[in-house]
Amino acid sequence: MNYIAFNSLLSSRYFYADTPNYSADSLFYRHKIPVKFSEEFVNKDEKYILVSCKVRRKYRAAFKTAMEELSDKMALIGHSDYDEFCEKLFSKLKKEAGRADS
Repeated sequence: MNYIAFNSLLSSRYFYADTPNYSADSLFYRHKIPVKFSEEFVNKDEKYILVSCKVRRKYRAAFKTAMEELSDKMALIGHSDYDEFCEKLFSKLKKEAGRADS
């Protein structure tokens, strides 16, 4: 999975991995998903960035579809390590979030 979601009643906050040239943006446009971007996290030692955004509840399914397509798009443009990077990053984030809840 290349994203993590925090759902509320009206919207969801997503964190997803992307390239610095924002490969996901064209997918949001194609699926007509209005996205409110909030923060971007960059590690100069990594080739991917972590993007934070909000999506209204009615666009959750379309967002998930776009994220599946992003995985495919990354493979097509030569980022064969994208899925592995996401798996490591988001499992670490989930583990850290679990510790914060304690």
